[in-house]
Amino acid sequence: MKILIVLIRWKGGVGRVVENQKKEFERLGHEVEIISREDDLKSFSTRDAFHKLRAEVDKRTYDILLTQDWSCALPLLNKKNHYVQFNGTETNNPTLQNIVAKIKKKNVIVIRKELKEKFPKATLAYVGVNLENFRDLKAERVPGTVGFANFEWDDYHYKEIKQAVDDLGLTLVKTNMNLTKEKLIQFYNKIETFISLPAKFAGFNMTWIEAMACGVPKIIGNYNGVGKELRITHLEDYSSITEVLKQAKDKRPYEINPEFDWEVHAKKILELFDGK
Repeated sequence: MKILIVLIRWKGGVGRVVENQKKEFERLGHEVEIISREDDLKSFSTRDAFHKLRAEVDKRTYDILLTQDWSCALPLLNKKNHYVQFNGTETNNPTLQNIVAKIKKKNVIVIRKELKEKFPKATLAYVGVNLENFRDLKAERVPGTVGFANFEWDDYHYKEIKQAVDDLGLTLVKTNMNLTKEKLIQFYNKIETFISLPAKFAGFNMTWIEAMACGVPKIIGNYNGVGKELRITHLEDYSSITEVLKQAKDKRPYEINPEFDWEVHAKKILELFDGK
């Protein structure tokens, strides 16, 4: 079948999800085409993109239309064979996300348990990590390094993390959101500690799983995204980042849920498309 995927932008977590979906769908014998609202159409809001997205989709032929998040789904609700994937909990416009879910019913895909609880008719398909690529290279780690792999936004508590790292005389190592896969694997294999504190709207936050797969000794996170399900050092009081950095324990070896796998993710979605 031919699958047309629509996402907001390539840069960021959703872009990485789509990149891996494309790879798996194609490996399983399907054709994939992708439209990025911002990168291709230069539209940076739902309102601005409404008619542009409809016109662009109308130009394409496809068997399945898969939109990422409510804002891409909203202009395309009446399109044939349309499915929507929620990659996080909408906090600014929850009503619109709820409306899309109500209209699409069983044609909704979610990527973590809390979203499944909120949208019980949806199909839960965890996103994942490629364990053949993300692995512990047994390299020597740089002492005193703390890794950060999210956007440098307030939503990810970047300023507080940087201040805590500086106060302790540690070294903050950032990805700047532009590393190749190979360099990202080296990043995780270089650091002693990894920290990610996403906002409540976070989807899965696969960076924790990548850090686990690469054997980072100390991993610090919160209970957002998939964090609640992970055996890592948890932090909810953001005024105590310094103390948690000092007290974090090496929690290796890590156990990674076998469902956190791109092939499993893709097959669950394809089963939904096939009506199984």
